Amino acid sequence: AFAVRVLGLDLYPWQRWLLIPAGELLPDGRPRFRKVLVEVARQNGKTFVPVVLAAYWLFVERVSLVLGTSTTLDYAREPLDKVVALVESTPALRRPCPTRWVRQTNSQHRAFLHRRRGELEPPRYQVAARGPGAGRSLRVRRLVTDGLREDHDYKTWDASYNAMRAVGDAQAWALSNAGGASSIVLNDMRDLAVEGVDELGYFGWTAPATADVRDVEALLQANPSIGYGEISLESLLPDAAAALRV
Repeated sequence: AFAVRVLGLDLYPWQRWLLIPAGELLPDGRPRFRKVLVEVARQNGKTFVPVVLAAYWLFVERVSLVLGTSTTLDYAREPLDKVVALVESTPALRRPCPTRWVRQTNSQHRAFLHRRRGELEPPRYQVAARGPGAGRSLRVRRLVTDGLREDHDYKTWDASYNAMRAVGDAQAWALSNAGGASSIVLNDMRDLAVEGVDELGYFGWTAPATADVRDVEALLQANPSIGYGEISLESLLPDAAAALRV
């Protein structure tokens, strides 16, 4: 409702569906899933999901800190830049923001709102570089990690996720396209979710592991935006055929 009525966005059906069960709450108000893993093929609008979420967290839930990490600092800044663009184009959101509500320097990339009465600190969104220092000394309420397939060890994930440890209603979102044997964190997290570990939700749009890369049904399973966005089956089939020749 926030995406449609406030931001004026028309989400893809898979994005709209994802946000509903992944956003479920327990009776005490905490997120049902402390960790949310989203796996979907490239170019399907995966990165736009945390953009909508971040705007909602900042302006509706008023969370004190949203932390974004990715494979590089530039990639981590991309969702933040898109949030800023959305807010700047939405008068109802831009008006209550400080005049200089975005700070982007060599060492800081963040956006923040005014602190309301009763709030210990103002809501803010900032990004961190990949590595063992991601999230260190911070108290994170919402974590967004994009490109989880590139985490070949637990240094970045442990540093950022542990920054949520003392926050009872925190939630981490990890998003990725399919990984390989070296995608340790992604593979481990998916396995745990399939086993039914509490507070871990897995939302995957993937092709069967044994499917032929030219299998239309398999391609549709992994690309839920086909028929709604710019991605098309006609553009995927030549790439699939080319992959067999490599």
